[in-house]
Amino acid sequence: MTSTSIQMSKQLLLGELIRRTAHKTPDRVAFIYDNNRITYHELEERTIHLAGWIQRNGIDIGDKVGVISKNSLSLIEVIFGIAHSGGVSVPINFRLVPEELVYIINNSDSKILFIEEEYEDTILSIKNRLPNVKEVIVMVIRNQPILSNMMRFFKRM
Repeated sequence: MTSTSIQMSKQLLLGELIRRTAHKTPDRVAFIYDNNRITYHELEERTIHLAGWIQRNGIDIGDKVGVISKNSLSLIEVIFGIAHSGGVSVPINFRLVPEELVYIINNSDSKILFIEEEYEDTILSIKNRLPNVKEVIVMVIRNQPILSNMMRFFKRM
C-alpha cells in the first residue's frame, strides 16, 4: 500500500461518518433546526431507508440527484440519504427563475429531483424540458423530522 492509498483509506464518506457516529453515540443530537432535534441514531435510520429507496429507483454510484429546498431537517435527511446511496447531491438555488432551473438541472444530469412543496408548480411548468429527470419527489416539510415511513412525507409528482 502506498502512502497515498493509506491516506485515502482513512477518509470517511459522508454516509460512513453518520454510521460510525450513530454506533458510538446514538443518542447524541446530530442536528437542531428551530425547536426540532434529530439524534445520530434517528438520522442514520432515516438516511439508510431513504438511500435504499433512491437506489431502488435507479440511482447508481456517482449519479446526480437535484435538491431544491430551503433549510430544514428534511433537507439534511435528503442530503445524507443521497450520500449514503452513493449518489451525488446537486443543491439548486430555490431563488432561480424557471429558465435558470432548466439550465442547471439539465447540465447537472440529475436523474431525480427532491423539491419542497412550494416549488411544485414551477417544476411542473418546466418538467417536459427536463429529459434526464426520471422522478420528481415533493418533500412535504413538517415541523418535525421525517418519520421512518418516508412515503408519508414525500409524494411523487
